[in-house]
Amino acid sequence: MCKKQGELVDHLLLHCKVARCMGDDFFSRIGLSWVMPLRLVDFLASWRGLHGNSQVAAIWRMVPICMFWCIWRERNARSFEDQERTMDELKVFFLKSLFL
Repeated sequence: MCKKQGELVDHLLLHCKVARCMGDDFFSRIGLSWVMPLRLVDFLASWRGLHGNSQVAAIWRMVPICMFWCIWRERNARSFEDQERTMDELKVFFLKSLFL
């Protein structure tokens, strides 16, 4: 997707510039500092649920799934349909998908 490295799941969903930019933007919006693990399995293992408001907790649990889904959809659009969203469009797509 970033055209800089082979398509490995860890790179595609965590470390490519598109995934990194999406993650950095989301975490900065909620005031959270986050160090991205090397492997996807470690990322998912470290994603903890929130306690309290059940709606907020449900959205929190959906964040990684939704982000990965949006990255995967963008990857397919770029690979198979020769379409590419800007980073701003991709961030809006993620936030709309998450909250709708």
